[in-house]
Amino acid sequence: LEHISEYTDNYRYFAGYTLTGDGYDQNLLQEVVENVKGFDKVIIMTGLPESYEFEGADRKNIDLPAGHLRLIDEVTQINPNVIVTLYIGSQVAMPFASKVKGIVNCNLLGAASGRPFLDILFGKISPSGRLATTFPLRIEDDPSTANFANTNNAVWYVESIFVGYRYYTSFKKEVLFPFGYGLSYSTFAYRDLEVEQNTIEPSGKINVRVKVKNIGTFPAKEVVQLYVENNVSAVYKPLRELRRFKKVFLNVDEEKEVEFVLNYEDFSYYDVQLMKFHVNKGIYKIQICRNAEEVTLEKSVERAENENGYQDPVKTEYKLTDQDFSEIYNKLLPERNLQRRRPFTLNDNFNDVEKTFIGKIAKKMLVREFKKKNRDKSPEDIKWMVAYASEIPFRSLATMSSGIVTIEKMQDVLDIINLKFFRRKKKR
Repeated sequence: LEHISEYTDNYRYFAGYTLTGDGYDQNLLQEVVENVKGFDKVIIMTGLPESYEFEGADRKNIDLPAGHLRLIDEVTQINPNVIVTLYIGSQVAMPFASKVKGIVNCNLLGAASGRPFLDILFGKISPSGRLATTFPLRIEDDPSTANFANTNNAVWYVESIFVGYRYYTSFKKEVLFPFGYGLSYSTFAYRDLEVEQNTIEPSGKINVRVKVKNIGTFPAKEVVQLYVENNVSAVYKPLRELRRFKKVFLNVDEEKEVEFVLNYEDFSYYDVQLMKFHVNKGIYKIQICRNAEEVTLEKSVERAENENGYQDPVKTEYKLTDQDFSEIYNKLLPERNLQRRRPFTLNDNFNDVEKTFIGKIAKKMLVREFKKKNRDKSPEDIKWMVAYASEIPFRSLATMSSGIVTIEKMQDVLDIINLKFFRRKKKR
């Protein structure tokens, strides 16, 4: 709002929601509904407030606040020309995606984001960013969900190498927006993919060239993405992996040749038997893509033979099950959950000791202290601050307190929780 008058004076601002709780406020929502019908365009700025997304604690879902979603739903029923802008640090679900004319992902641009955002919105420059992560349709679609933040002792990385887009592309999962996705005010055409060498050698390099042309009506930047599609073999691998990318600026009707250089390691995986990175024999594809799922051009290269000592692995398929993970881990897996019992140590936290009578009292004292020190904060803010502190090991809490609580004082508290009322005194 500080800069919008530099672009237009034909606008009105409505709050629409609050920044506390789920954001829903009937009066603010009604104000928007009563006024928005007469506008030719509506921009809804939404995102994740601090109580939804912050350092030190895990999100429980990928939902935007209910009040924000309610606002979008109500407005799109009245006015069809809606643009949603997102201020987020990570993925969110977008049940409104098919109902709005555009979505601008601003990530967390900071205090000076006004002018860059307005430059894009009013067509001074073309957007050229690309997603650095996959946006799933639902949180259940992500392979890590079943094992994420639901244990107190060990997290099993059952997804193994199939992290992010490597999972979605390999297992052909439908997504909301793929890794590398992004739109532009212009259109680009690719042609003449050249790969100088058609064999993969340990000491060799592969030079790749491709021509890209701006065939639209707007000067803009394009992100040229080069992926390697892996060979079909006994070694399970992701379908394709990003290996290079370049951003190039092109005026209308301008064409440039973009060059990449690949080396042996760009086709390799770590072979646990050879104890080094290795490229097993087979046909690989060098692909020029618009994103992780959209291939525009490709050419094949070949690794003719395996290195000496190579053996096909015993396990040739991975389906992301606990049994699969146990087999590749190849030793006894730690328990996911343990019943924390006395004696508690500096490596435990308030959530661990809360199950004891004295621990419950200590947790209540923590909450009371947060409320006392942060009278200007909302109940939601206090809630996430307590959640953050409750998950941090006592050792780290003492270190982060800047001397207010020393390690020795923290140990004194733990001695009381551990019912060691006299033993601590004897040590002195």
